[in-house]
Amino acid sequence: MFRSLLLSMVSFGLVGSLLAAVPNSFTDGQVVSAAKINENFTAASNKIVFKVNGTTLSGFVFMGDNQATVYSKNLYYVALSSPLGTPAMNAGASTFYFTDGTCGGTPYTMTAVYGQLFKVTTSSGDALYYVDKAATSRSISPASYSMSGTCYGTSGSMTLYPVTANSEAVTGFPNFLGSTLSFAVE
Repeated sequence: MFRSLLLSMVSFGLVGSLLAAVPNSFTDGQVVSAAKINENFTAASNKIVFKVNGTTLSGFVFMGDNQATVYSKNLYYVALSSPLGTPAMNAGASTFYFTDGTCGGTPYTMTAVYGQLFKVTTSSGDALYYVDKAATSRSISPASYSMSGTCYGTSGSMTLYPVTANSEAVTGFPNFLGSTLSFAVE
């Protein structure tokens, strides 16, 4: 994990900025305290931020090889690909089911990934949704499903979890679809 973070920071060009902001520096042979080392880690870990249209969201970021996971202060998260270029939302759950035949109404998913935000394509367009932490599965008879932005008809009975339209008050994330996403050092 640390290796991935370091590689991402080097690729991102963030290491120089982070080192400039580290409060303590050491020389060979110098005795150092854990408190001073911890101050350095704290300073560095708080410097990579996620921005939507230039506004910093509070929370924390995990950078990896060609992906990033951003957690809000409310502990909901969004998975992003290409954090070193133009960040884009990962698909997460890619198929959503609807009791309406035109991919309208409440979306449902097969897997309860509590806390993750998903981009769901409905008859009204793309929107952010999440599986509420209190959601339980239920048996429904879907009439349609959305996959990769296309609506298809279906039938039968399935056990699914309802997904809820994003609310910034709950998730800590604004409805950022169509926004400019970026990472920065602050």
